Amino acid sequence: MADTTTVDASLWWDSFSLLITELENSSLSSDLPLNLAKKLKENHAWFVDILSCFKLPNQKSKDALNSKKLKIGSQQLSIQSHLKDKALQISSCLLLDEVQSYILVERSIEYNSAAADSTAPEFIHFILVQYYKERQCLLKCIRWILMHAIYIGPVSENNSVKDEAKKLFHDGLESKLVYFLKCLLSRSYPEQMDVALFNLWAEETLIEDNLVLDILFLAYYDPFCTCGSEIWKKFGSIYKGILAGEYNLGKLAITTEAQQLSYHVKVQLLLILIETLNLETLLQMVHDETPYRKGASTFSFTDVQEMDALVSTFSAFEMNEAGPLVLAWAVFLYLLTTLPGKDGNNELMDIDHIGYVRQAFDAGSLHYCLEILQCDILKDYDGPVSGYRSVLRTFISAFIASYEINLQPEDNNSTLILDIICKIYRGEESLCIQFWDKGSLIDGPIRSLLCNLESEFPLRTVELVKLLSSLCEGAWPAECVYTFLDSSVGISSLFEISSDLLADDVYHILEAQQAVQVPGIEGLFVPSGTCGRVLKIVGEKTALVRWEYSPSGVYVLLLHLAQDMYLNNKEEVFYTLDLLSRLVSFNTTAVFSVSNNGLSSGSWMLSGRLARMLLIDCEQNSNDYPLAISGSATSGERIPNELILTCIDNICQSFLSTIETLSPILDASEDMLNILACQVELLLLLTRTVCKGLSVDISLLVMKCASSGLKLLSELKLLPSKANLIMKLLLTLLLLVLQSNSLNLHSNVAADEGSGKDFSKVSNATLGILPILCNCIATSEHCMLSLSVIDLILGSFLMPRTWLPVLKNHLQMQFIMLKLQHKNSSSIPIIMKFFLTIAQTRGGAEMLYSSGFLSSLRVLFSQSGEAFSIIGSPNLSSACEKVEIPQDIWGLGLTVVTAMVQSLGDSSSGTAIVENMMPYFFSEKAHLIFNSLDAPDFPSEDHDKKRPRAQRPSISFANLKETEHTLMLMCELAKHWNSWIKAIKNVDKPLREKCIHLLAFVSRGTQRLGESSIRSPPLLCPPTLKEDFEICSKPSYINSKNGWFALSPPGCLPKPKMSSVSNALSIYGQATETTVPVPKTCFSDTVAVQVYKITFLLLKFLCLQAEGAAKRAEEVGFVDLANFPELPMPEILHGLQDQAIAIIVEFCQANKLTESLEIKN
Repeated sequence: MADTTTVDASLWWDSFSLLITELENSSLSSDLPLNLAKKLKENHAWFVDILSCFKLPNQKSKDALNSKKLKIGSQQLSIQSHLKDKALQISSCLLLDEVQSYILVERSIEYNSAAADSTAPEFIHFILVQYYKERQCLLKCIRWILMHAIYIGPVSENNSVKDEAKKLFHDGLESKLVYFLKCLLSRSYPEQMDVALFNLWAEETLIEDNLVLDILFLAYYDPFCTCGSEIWKKFGSIYKGILAGEYNLGKLAITTEAQQLSYHVKVQLLLILIETLNLETLLQMVHDETPYRKGASTFSFTDVQEMDALVSTFSAFEMNEAGPLVLAWAVFLYLLTTLPGKDGNNELMDIDHIGYVRQAFDAGSLHYCLEILQCDILKDYDGPVSGYRSVLRTFISAFIASYEINLQPEDNNSTLILDIICKIYRGEESLCIQFWDKGSLIDGPIRSLLCNLESEFPLRTVELVKLLSSLCEGAWPAECVYTFLDSSVGISSLFEISSDLLADDVYHILEAQQAVQVPGIEGLFVPSGTCGRVLKIVGEKTALVRWEYSPSGVYVLLLHLAQDMYLNNKEEVFYTLDLLSRLVSFNTTAVFSVSNNGLSSGSWMLSGRLARMLLIDCEQNSNDYPLAISGSATSGERIPNELILTCIDNICQSFLSTIETLSPILDASEDMLNILACQVELLLLLTRTVCKGLSVDISLLVMKCASSGLKLLSELKLLPSKANLIMKLLLTLLLLVLQSNSLNLHSNVAADEGSGKDFSKVSNATLGILPILCNCIATSEHCMLSLSVIDLILGSFLMPRTWLPVLKNHLQMQFIMLKLQHKNSSSIPIIMKFFLTIAQTRGGAEMLYSSGFLSSLRVLFSQSGEAFSIIGSPNLSSACEKVEIPQDIWGLGLTVVTAMVQSLGDSSSGTAIVENMMPYFFSEKAHLIFNSLDAPDFPSEDHDKKRPRAQRPSISFANLKETEHTLMLMCELAKHWNSWIKAIKNVDKPLREKCIHLLAFVSRGTQRLGESSIRSPPLLCPPTLKEDFEICSKPSYINSKNGWFALSPPGCLPKPKMSSVSNALSIYGQATETTVPVPKTCFSDTVAVQVYKITFLLLKFLCLQAEGAAKRAEEVGFVDLANFPELPMPEILHGLQDQAIAIIVEFCQANKLTESLEIKN
């Protein structure tokens, strides 16, 4: 027996299941970390050869297992006899190379040691699962590479994923995939495998079919390669063979899951065949009147004739699943025949595309398309589902455009088309965004259908509402739907016409001699004298007339809804409620943005705007036919503040009297608690009414009520639910009063001696409340609210030397630490902000350290992964899919640690934190640190208009804050030089490179000012949070025309509203940018200031690096140039210097002008 045997290095593979986990955990919004990019390159040969790298058994490998050690490239294995026997058994069963079988067995047992002791059948089953898991993860890695490359779109610089995707197809991946697809579909059950394993083998084989087809679909969808006629005919032949039962799909579909997978294989192949017809390109060529010979079509006329010969052999009558392909082929042929430049190709004109349409319709092609969209596997599938829906969207849209399809009432095919369109768009935000972008050519025919339905509103309300409901997926599409309803929808009705109006006299203008009843809505009329246009003649004396009267479509819908609910019109009620529900649910983040400045109309319902709109519209309706409103309204002057303050005083006195009565006995009846609850609720409502005008005396009285009530109720043992409700109201009341006093007193305390005394009174009162609030924290229902009040008190009213002893004696810090691990996104930011407040003092930082905050923070981050990092999210709108309002937990955590390090300085605790957290942040969480420092891409001049998801991602102001938090931590930790250089020795170079790239982005930004070719802002940072929208409506407070103060406004606009829905195809590719100057706002100034804060921290960090290296050089006596930190290029620094000088000169000149005017006056 030889000691060591060397075998082919290609037999070794690193676990693909681990690799796909790393890839899926990486950020989609940036390039891969260097180690992952390296792994992709190392596995390139496996990706290209796909499953053929798993070799068949051979004698050489079998003999190699007789050695004591096995050398496979750089890897070395020690052969264990008991594993060798199992490997040979597995090799025979799986028909897998003996050495690879040994690697598989050893690796599987390493992960699951119990498997080694299992019985033979169980062991084979276990290894079979592991083997197919590796094969499928290999395919998933390839699929992930393509999906990532599609997601990032065109990039200005080299991108490792994009490069790898291109190289795969350059090296022949397409032909390998087609070959393996045919092999998989022809595979027979291995004779050596136990029959009991057939079901497992069948399902795993079908999963591999699905994955291979996913990869092929993505390859043609972007595209990474072009599907020629020969490949298309191969796919067509395979599809025909599958439908005819010539392949193994039917034999493998034994279990329910196998049947679903088998069905999905057919659907995938069908959609690949439709996608590779390039219907979208053909539509563009028809629109642009591009001659066929100059077009981008892949197929020649000869190719088309050969492909038609194949399609003509499909019998859609016998195989209804071929119906959509036959219909798509008819659309393809029709579009070809409409292109100019076909002279001499009469053969193409002779092909009967209408015959194909009849054949497809007779076979139920539309039913099959709807069935595809309704199948369960597409709902839970982890592959490119949105891509599959996009192909169906293109197909249906091209069909509508080719044959001028209109949705006719009571027509089954029209109903099917509408159902298909609704299923395509519902749940796919990217497709909805593209639909409402009027520059999207492919959605134009469907937009025409929407406009046709709108022209008959409210006669065809169900169809219109059903379609709009599917088109409002996401915040911006929902806003577009609302705007469409509110401003674009008119009123149509059936109107009796004179007999002399001919049937072809469409577009005839009529005038209503008397008010016309709006169809289906009792009490709503088109005013007399309104003109209308005849849309069509529907009877001898009846026409459909569109009136020049446009009340809000939302208003009309709601009136219709109110009456339908009494008329038992369940279908219309259902779809209307569904639309309203989706409009509200997709606009919850915009509730605060309602104003008259055009920011957003998305929150019309939640804000009460809907009720106001109804009242206004009712009041402005025709006086001749007013809408009856039950009840009456009385208007008068506002209640004076003095009267409200008197009421507050009286209620407080009554409340305190009741509390004093109950205090000795610590008991209360339910009726008594109900009275207390009503008093507190009324007190809260009245206080909100006058919160800006609260006097100090009233504030102190309300605070006394709150503290007395909280103290008593926290001690009551009976009726805890009722007591908890009152305590919650008292805490809310206390928070409201303190917030009001914080604003009022801090703004006046410096200017007025009396205000200073008032501040002292409130401060002393809060000191007495603090212990009571600490006790309230122990109750889960009041913990977060109590913590918010404490945080406000510590930050606004008390000095650390005053509050620190109280917290040490009364605050249950361990209880709060446990709350930190509950992963409740609404409570964690409150806790973190409180910790940040106390961490800014030495004593508070010591409290946090001794209470185990660092370990709790690690647990929190390990449980949540990257979900709490805003920057780690692929984009804001997809981040918001899972969490409605993303919370910057990661950034807050960094800030708390930074504050602790600053407060503790060089103390033993401070040193311990530095030693503990540096390796954690720059090793375990290095990818999040790097993501925070990613520089945005400058707008590309590549006008690739095919896919909506390749758009430049926007960032939020919270992203910029997170970057600031990251840099603050880096600067603070870098001051501890010796610990720093040890902790980041593996990432120091890429970390500095990231900082320099980000600095270069800031510096280069102003170089693009004035470039006429650049019409997009360098930084897209629209307002996303309530605070953003509030300051977005305020004017600029800096008023600078230089640097980022000039660059930020175009990118800081709220998401644009839909202007109008176009049903024309002539605007495709039209630039949406405008040359009108964008006004500067308080928000754009704030973004610019944040950019310069980040710039300052970047420079500070790089200076600390250079300073540390210089000190090191002094210590050792020479400069180590090889390891000297990279510094920004001079042009980067000059760019920043130019910006700073221009802004400062501008400020000085503005101040000089102001001083001159003052002197002159």
